[in-house]
Amino acid sequence: MNLSKQAKPSSSDEVELQTLELKQIEQFDFLRATSVYQLKEEISELKKSLQKKNQEMLKKDKEICELKARLAEQDRSHRQKVSQLHKESKEKCDDLQAQIRSLQKQSGRKASLSNAP
Repeated sequence: MNLSKQAKPSSSDEVELQTLELKQIEQFDFLRATSVYQLKEEISELKKSLQKKNQEMLKKDKEICELKARLAEQDRSHRQKVSQLHKESKEKCDDLQAQIRSLQKQSGRKASLSNAP
Protein backbone atom coordinates (compact mmCIF):
# COMPACT_ATOMS: atom_id res chain seq x y z
CA MET A 1 0.00 0.00 0.00
CA ASN A 2 1.24 3.41 -0.96
CA LEU A 3 0.70 5.98 1.75
CA SER A 4 1.93 8.83 -0.35
CA LYS A 5 -1.22 8.78 -2.37
CA GLN A 6 -4.01 10.69 -0.79
CA ALA A 7 -7.52 9.66 -1.26
CA LYS A 8 -9.55 12.04 -3.33
CA PRO A 9 -12.49 13.46 -1.48
CA SER A 10 -15.74 12.21 -2.77
CA SER A 11 -18.24 14.60 -4.26
CA SER A 12 -20.44 14.29 -1.17
CA ASP A 13 -17.44 15.27 0.98
CA GLU A 14 -16.87 18.28 -1.24
CA VAL A 15 -20.51 19.27 -0.95
CA GLU A 16 -20.37 18.92 2.84
CA LEU A 17 -17.19 20.97 2.94
CA GLN A 18 -18.73 23.68 0.79
CA THR A 19 -21.89 23.63 2.89
CA LEU A 20 -19.80 23.96 6.04
CA GLU A 21 -17.85 26.85 4.53
CA LEU A 22 -21.09 28.57 3.49
CA LYS A 23 -22.51 28.16 7.00
CA GLN A 24 -19.33 29.65 8.47
CA ILE A 25 -19.49 32.55 6.04
CA GLU A 26 -23.16 33.11 6.85
CA GLN A 27 -22.41 32.96 10.57
CA PHE A 28 -19.54 35.43 10.14
CA ASP A 29 -21.76 37.73 8.07
CA PHE A 30 -24.47 37.52 10.73
CA LEU A 31 -21.98 38.34 13.49
CA ARG A 32 -20.56 41.19 11.44
CA ALA A 33 -24.03 42.57 10.71
CA THR A 34 -24.95 42.27 14.38
CA SER A 35 -21.77 44.10 15.39
CA VAL A 36 -22.40 46.83 12.83
CA TYR A 37 -25.97 47.24 14.10
CA GLN A 38 -24.80 47.41 17.72
CA LEU A 39 -22.16 49.98 16.81
CA LYS A 40 -24.70 52.07 14.93
CA GLU A 41 -27.00 51.95 17.96
CA GLU A 42 -24.14 53.00 20.22
CA ILE A 43 -23.25 55.87 17.86
CA SER A 44 -26.88 56.98 17.86
CA GLU A 45 -27.02 56.92 21.67
CA LEU A 46 -23.75 58.84 21.91
CA LYS A 47 -25.02 61.47 19.47
CA LYS A 48 -28.19 61.90 21.54
CA SER A 49 -26.12 62.19 24.70
CA LEU A 50 -23.82 64.73 23.04
CA GLN A 51 -26.78 66.78 21.84
CA LYS A 52 -28.26 66.74 25.34
CA LYS A 53 -24.93 67.85 26.85
CA ASN A 54 -24.65 70.64 24.26
CA GLN A 55 -28.14 71.86 25.12
CA GLU A 56 -27.26 71.81 28.83
CA MET A 57 -24.08 73.79 28.13
CA LEU A 58 -25.97 76.37 26.07
CA LYS A 59 -28.53 76.70 28.85
CA LYS A 60 -25.78 77.18 31.44
CA ASP A 61 -23.96 79.68 29.19
CA LYS A 62 -27.19 81.67 28.90
CA GLU A 63 -27.65 81.52 32.67
CA ILE A 64 -24.06 82.69 33.20
CA CYS A 65 -24.60 85.63 30.83
CA GLU A 66 -27.79 86.60 32.64
CA LEU A 67 -26.04 86.42 36.02
CA LYS A 68 -23.11 88.50 34.73
CA ALA A 69 -25.52 91.11 33.39
CA ARG A 70 -27.39 91.18 36.69
CA LEU A 71 -24.13 91.49 38.61
CA ALA A 72 -22.97 94.33 36.36
CA GLU A 73 -26.29 96.13 36.88
CA GLN A 74 -26.08 95.67 40.65
CA ASP A 75 -22.48 96.90 40.63
CA ARG A 76 -23.47 99.98 38.60
CA SER A 77 -26.40 100.67 40.92
CA HIS A 78 -24.19 100.24 43.99
CA ARG A 79 -21.61 102.65 42.58
CA GLN A 80 -24.34 105.22 41.88
CA LYS A 81 -25.69 104.90 45.41
CA VAL A 82 -22.23 105.26 46.93
CA SER A 83 -21.56 108.28 44.73
CA GLN A 84 -24.90 109.83 45.66
CA LEU A 85 -24.31 109.22 49.38
CA HIS A 86 -20.82 110.69 49.10
CA LYS A 87 -22.22 113.77 47.36
CA GLU A 88 -24.99 114.19 49.97
CA SER A 89 -22.49 113.71 52.80
CA LYS A 90 -20.15 116.34 51.32
CA GLU A 91 -23.04 118.78 50.89
CA LYS A 92 -24.15 118.17 54.48
CA CYS A 93 -20.57 118.74 55.75
CA ASP A 94 -20.30 121.95 53.71
CA ASP A 95 -23.65 123.16 55.11
CA LEU A 96 -22.59 122.34 58.67
CA GLN A 97 -19.23 124.09 58.20
CA ALA A 98 -21.04 127.17 56.85
CA GLN A 99 -23.39 127.06 59.81
CA ILE A 100 -20.42 126.76 62.21
CA ARG A 101 -18.74 129.78 60.60
CA SER A 102 -21.97 131.75 60.82
CA LEU A 103 -22.42 130.86 64.48
CA GLN A 104 -18.78 131.68 65.20
CA LYS A 105 -19.28 135.12 63.61
CA GLN A 106 -22.41 135.68 65.65
CA SER A 107 -20.62 134.55 68.78
CA GLY A 108 -17.72 136.88 67.99
CA ARG A 109 -20.08 139.84 67.47
CA LYS A 110 -21.86 139.14 70.73
CA ALA A 111 -18.57 138.92 72.54
CA SER A 112 -17.37 142.18 70.99
CA LEU A 113 -20.67 143.89 71.85
CA SER A 114 -20.55 142.72 75.41
CA ASN A 115 -16.91 143.88 75.73
CA ALA A 116 -17.64 147.29 74.23
CA PRO A 117 -17.79 150.12 76.85
